Amino acid sequence: MSKFEKYKKSEQRIYPHKHCLKCEKMITEDKKYCETCLKILEQQKLEKEMRGSIFHRFKKKVTRSKKTNIDANNS
Repeated sequence: MSKFEKYKKSEQRIYPHKHCLKCEKMITEDKKYCETCLKILEQQKLEKEMRGSIFHRFKKKVTRSKKTNIDANNS
C-alpha cells in the first residue's frame, strides 16, 4: 500500500448533522437540545428561579429585622 492510498479520502459522504448536548440524539442544526431535554431544562430553570426568589425574599426580611433591632438598641 502506497502512502497515497493510505490517506486517500473515502467515497462515503457524511451529511452535516448535530447531536443534543444532553442525550446525544440527532437534531436539526439550529437547535442545541432535543425537545424532551429542552422541556426538562426549562422546568429546572424555572424551579431554580423560584428557589432563588424565595431565598432572596427571606434574606431581605432577615436583614430588615436586624436593622430595626440595631436601630432600636442604639436609641
